[in-house]
This record gives sequence, structure tokens and C-alpha cells, in this order.
Amino acid sequence: MSVTATPVPEIPYLDGAAKRLFIGGEWVAPHSGRTMPSINPSTGEVIADVGDADADDVERAVAAARAAIDDP
Repeated sequence: MSVTATPVPEIPYLDGAAKRLFIGGEWVAPHSGRTMPSINPSTGEVIADVGDADADDVERAVAAARAAIDDP
């Protein structure tokens, strides 16, 4: 019996670039410029580095959400 490895599909999200925050319909860099690892819990591997939101980012996101509610 032979075993054939299944090729792993390329996933554009996992291109190695740090991931930004989605605020107000746009992908934006975190205010602090910091990132943090997103870790696969089953393997402990880092999947990607993602934006590390701080209070300023949260305020921007809340303001964007309120604006969207007020003027959809």
C-alpha cells in the first residue's frame, strides 16, 4: 500500500505578512504598530502575526460602528 501526501492549498491569508485590523470598512495598521502571534491551538504553531489593537484602535472601531449605525 502506498500513501500519497495531499498537497496543502495555498491560503492567501497565510502569506507571511502581518495582518491588519478591519476598522470602518478598511484594513488599517494598529495605532501602536505592534503585532502578536495567532497560534494554532492544536499544534502550537504560529499561524500568522495579527495587529495588536490598543485603546486607540478600539475607540476608532467603536466610532466607525456608531457612524455606520447612524448613517447606514
